Amino acid sequence: MTMKKTFFYLAMAVMTAMCMTACEESDDNDSRGEENNTSAIVTPTYDDEACTLTPNAPIDLGSGYSLMKIDLTESGKAYFLLKKDNEFYINSVYTYKDKVYTMNSKTVKGTIEIMTARSTQTVSLKVNITIHLTDGTVLTIDSTMLGDILWTMEKNDATGDKDLFSSWKIIGITLDLKGDVKGYKEFPNGNLANIRDFAEEQGADFTEKERKDFEKTIEYVTITKNGLMTFDYSDGTSDGGDWNWVNNQYKQLQLKLQDRYMGNKFIVDNASIDYTAYKEKARCELRLNANISGNKKYEAHVTFLLQQVPEVK
Repeated sequence: MTMKKTFFYLAMAVMTAMCMTACEESDDNDSRGEENNTSAIVTPTYDDEACTLTPNAPIDLGSGYSLMKIDLTESGKAYFLLKKDNEFYINSVYTYKDKVYTMNSKTVKGTIEIMTARSTQTVSLKVNITIHLTDGTVLTIDSTMLGDILWTMEKNDATGDKDLFSSWKIIGITLDLKGDVKGYKEFPNGNLANIRDFAEEQGADFTEKERKDFEKTIEYVTITKNGLMTFDYSDGTSDGGDWNWVNNQYKQLQLKLQDRYMGNKFIVDNASIDYTAYKEKARCELRLNANISGNKKYEAHVTFLLQQVPEVK
């Protein structure tokens, strides 16, 4: 395996880890099993209003696009799962008042109003949304044109540590390489170009297209009660997928990503990550240990530091 490929797989591991974050009782001395009675983690702003809305059938939006579902998260993020050739997410922020969710961002504008419930899970919505895709395509969802479409509303109870269900901002990354490849580096944010540049310092050789693929910065990681995990780039695109606990132990997360139509191609599917947390500082520290084999064999220890964001604005 060439040095280029070696660091390509390291980049994949790094990107995978950024998709996963959770919280476990700990303290500054990393006494992982001890109870910490002081916590700065707060309940996200829209904890009661968070839900997943799924139409009784995919909604045709024209231009070959369909709306599959809408996830409204505890911290005020809205994710619209669209499908054309693949499934991908468009994100926005929302505010809530009197059963009306209001989106106002560059990518999504409009409102979703909860009408009278038909049952405990089935509701009627009044939807007036405009979605702007990065290629210039404009999609609209208008209830007056669609008619009376029934939606399933899911508001699941939290399983495991409730402090997990929030948005998190990446505030630091550390790489520690041991074995045939050695090196240590700390980065102050989620800028992926730092990962690329570090790899090149160690002798990796990327094409111009590969170098361009790293021109992204991850801003937020969001995990919801309803099993959605996403991370948002500074260019307005998102990656996301379904998550669950590993063996119901509440110490590992397993992630099954969507097709990454809009996001970074280096993320891998079906990954699990160990975690710990520092609740007194409202932070999570995430550690990925990857064994990489090829012409060179080494361990890549990747540590991420994240800060809770109870409401994304």
